[in-house]
Amino acid sequence: MYSLKQILRRMNHLLQYLIIVTLQSAGNIFYHSSPKMGDLEDGAPKILVIRLDEIGDMVMMSSFLRELRRNYPTAHITLVVNLGVYNLVELCPYVDETLSFPRRGGRYSFYRNLWSAVLFSYRYLKKEHYEFALVPRFDADAGYGAGMLAFLSRAKKRVGYSECVLPHKMISDKGYDGFYTRLLFSKTAVVSHEVERNLDVLRCIDGYIADDSLEVWFDDADRDKCRGMLSSLRDVEVKIVLSISSGSSKREWLAEKFIELIKELAPFKNIAWVIVGAGERAVTNAREIEKVCPFVINLVNQTTLREIAAIIDACDIYLGGDTGLMHIAAALKKKGVVISCHPIGADEDHANSPKRFGPWKSPMQIVRPRALPGCEHGCNREDAHCIREVSVEDVKRQVLLFL
Repeated sequence: MYSLKQILRRMNHLLQYLIIVTLQSAGNIFYHSSPKMGDLEDGAPKILVIRLDEIGDMVMMSSFLRELRRNYPTAHITLVVNLGVYNLVELCPYVDETLSFPRRGGRYSFYRNLWSAVLFSYRYLKKEHYEFALVPRFDADAGYGAGMLAFLSRAKKRVGYSECVLPHKMISDKGYDGFYTRLLFSKTAVVSHEVERNLDVLRCIDGYIADDSLEVWFDDADRDKCRGMLSSLRDVEVKIVLSISSGSSKREWLAEKFIELIKELAPFKNIAWVIVGAGERAVTNAREIEKVCPFVINLVNQTTLREIAAIIDACDIYLGGDTGLMHIAAALKKKGVVISCHPIGADEDHANSPKRFGPWKSPMQIVRPRALPGCEHGCNREDAHCIREVSVEDVKRQVLLFL
């Protein structure tokens, strides 16, 4: 027997599927009556790239954008991003314009994002006659709306991952394959990193990959702001940036464990701790750390993403969870320790798997917990659960390797 919640969820998926099919049917009729769509007036294609994810996913897109520009040096490239990461890509040298899409999360996000996509495409996209619309997101798209936006852009060629690449995506994204003219499937049974999966979208349109390294873009103003914030640390031997927040509390190590670690490392070096992050939990945890630990600079909720990148660049070691800031540190080739919530031996295609989302080609080390009962395939709780199994001693041992 199904519970009422399961029945309502299935009815919601069915309604979304009917809306998607109706939208695609109406759109295909409309496209058929517009023969000039996608024509190249000056011989240089217009390319639309849609990435509506969060900080880490956007950092892992940097190699894709660079290689796209390398393959299409004269193209006009438009990048559409989630409003929350606009500051991070504002200085990207590989795109001609960056647009921020007001993506909404939470309850009824599919319907709200659908309406936003219709308005956004009407205002910004459909008049541009794009040759390509590229959506590199591998995971489920139902809560993001990138596929809908690509379809509504009226781009001649729309490329993205099939709804069949992941079991849960087959349910949440049912019907989304109709948004694309060319689909990608998992090439092998081996799990790939998300950087590679991004680049596979470029390979799908016959792109050549010369360099898969990541980049972060910030300027002298960001560096100057960083110098001012860290001016009191000139005589400190080692500066460790401490990332204590995440989009999900299950990926956050406990504040009391950070405090214990800081105390145990104090005898080894003259260390200053620079706390970064955002959100109410980060504010509370940073205050707890400040109370008991010397040489702490609390910058929670006080910086832009580019300024955080400049701060991480000025520090020696990264320490924190599997977060967007970790990917910034990896792109900057920083040493560090990543505290993961994904248990040892769990599913490598899980959304928290280091195999998919770990620091890309970075000297950072990953510390993982043992699986608690029920989380053998991956931590399935929303609160800090499996990550509690990561001991202070395990993290201390890795940090000392860098000290």
